[in-house]
Amino acid sequence: LTTERWEPDTHDFGIAAVLTGTLLIAAVAVVVSVPLALGTALYISEIAPARLRRTLIALVDLMAAVPSVVYGLWGLFFLQSKVIGLSRWLSTWFGWIPFLHVDGAHQDDPLASASVYTASTFVAGIVVALMVAPIQCSVMREVFSRAPAGEREGAYALGSTRAGMIRSVVRPYGAAGVIGGTMLGLGRALGETIAVY
Repeated sequence: LTTERWEPDTHDFGIAAVLTGTLLIAAVAVVVSVPLALGTALYISEIAPARLRRTLIALVDLMAAVPSVVYGLWGLFFLQSKVIGLSRWLSTWFGWIPFLHVDGAHQDDPLASASVYTASTFVAGIVVALMVAPIQCSVMREVFSRAPAGEREGAYALGSTRAGMIRSVVRPYGAAGVIGGTMLGLGRALGETIAVY
């Protein structure tokens, strides 16, 4: 658990580097995916019109069923080239945070290769976040939709707006679903290998 060497010939195996990378990628994934999934779930269950709601539910469920290799290929061919600027900016100003630090990056050299930013923890975390967000959203949406109608109507009767009703009734009622969806997404993020590779 403490060594980083991986030498199969001498039967000396260490997983410290792999374990650290796994935890950092999962942390980035959770930080990005939870607000995205929470906002999407609240929009679908509370704000979207009925016709759009059915379409969005089907779309989110379809995205949850996409294999991880598809997300990995999408990240490789599309996302990496689009996120270089953001990754460079984050590494320059917030590189002191471990999961935003990019090894081999030289901020002072304007002609430095951008390839060091493409295979970073940040990019892998974004790909994993977009992969686990539909699963989290499905769990959260289902719990939010089960909030008691009497309490919703009571909040409206007391003069609450839709945002106030969501804040005072739906979110507290769905707290367990938010935690459950987050843990389910974290479990998939920790076990993901294909998309990260």
